[in-house]
Amino acid sequence: LIATMTFLFFIFVSTNSLNYLHFKIDYIILYVMNEDMMRTAADLVVDTASEIQAENIHLLDVRGVSEFSDYFVILSTLSPRHMRAVTIEIEGTLKTNGVSIHHKEGDHNSGWSLLDYGDLIIHLFAPDSRDFYDLESAWPDAKTLRIIQ
Repeated sequence: LIATMTFLFFIFVSTNSLNYLHFKIDYIILYVMNEDMMRTAADLVVDTASEIQAENIHLLDVRGVSEFSDYFVILSTLSPRHMRAVTIEIEGTLKTNGVSIHHKEGDHNSGWSLLDYGDLIIHLFAPDSRDFYDLESAWPDAKTLRIIQ
């Protein structure tokens, strides 16, 4: 794929007449990078949450099931303070790796928090809230990629 794209780019540079093709190549490269980047980011979230003792961590592939995201990470925290620490650690890890947050909902005192990174959405729950919302059951056709108890 890279060799083909390099060859096509060389043709574009040589002839300077394939502007549309160049645009399509750029779009394909950005799409592939975004897809790989979001999966890598999702794995980073799972690993970070596990290191800071989050529990019952699920990474779901919701491509083809959800129109607004590709990956969900659903996890439980032990207390409001723990939720805050996990949130800060996840945000820092993703920011360090060049992934920008779109917006947040909820907070550590509400029993639920959501970090929206576009194609990656992270749901942090207190145990009672997790049982109540049962998001895994809300997306039965999602493919489970990783589970860390």
